[in-house]
Amino acid sequence: MVLVRPTTSPADVHGFIAATGIVTGRGGRTSHAAVVARGLGIVSRVAPPLADAAADERLEWAEAIADVITARATQQEPRLVDPADPLSLEIVSHSTCDNVGAILSMLAYGIPASAMQPSSGAVELFEQAAGRDDGLAVVLRGYRVGFAEIWQIWAAHVRGRLPVADVPPVIESSTAFLHAYIDAISDRLIERWAETRRRRRQGLDVSPEDLVRKALFGAGDGDGLHRLD
Repeated sequence: MVLVRPTTSPADVHGFIAATGIVTGRGGRTSHAAVVARGLGIVSRVAPPLADAAADERLEWAEAIADVITARATQQEPRLVDPADPLSLEIVSHSTCDNVGAILSMLAYGIPASAMQPSSGAVELFEQAAGRDDGLAVVLRGYRVGFAEIWQIWAAHVRGRLPVADVPPVIESSTAFLHAYIDAISDRLIERWAETRRRRRQGLDVSPEDLVRKALFGAGDGDGLHRLD
């Protein structure tokens, strides 16, 4: 088994032990992966940043890709859209566009998935969903559907863009990125769910962070608590 990572860390210890080789997107002779590989007597290689270039090409198409994913996600998970709320679909679209942009930026510039925070669009969708009992399940289901769709689009782009021999390692490493991203964002949203639900049940449509900003700076421009950014 070959361990494929953008970079490695001590958290990959179990993978090191099981691996017969390590492939990273970045590194050198003194990198963590190289040092560990020498210590274990296994091969370590740095793959060319093919995923970076392929993702950079797609960045300008992020909005168009998000439109396709939004249509497919809302078809497979219709509860994402509230027919009684004319802004509901726009909120879903905003969340998808933000996530697509974040994923492509992460792939293009080597940003660790663990460093990503929920985007403004994701938080907006999350806040809307907190008004219903099944909201968290709906959002996470929407995320799973959306990420399955972006993986299909990304994989097709990589196959059409790269030489055949380079496709498997790029697909493997970028798939690991995507899984790490959805895990990180989902974990952060799950952590916030109980507090968000409590606020919504009490009729408070603002986060604690916004309440602090309100106390320090005021609402501004007569927009009340809903427009504090």
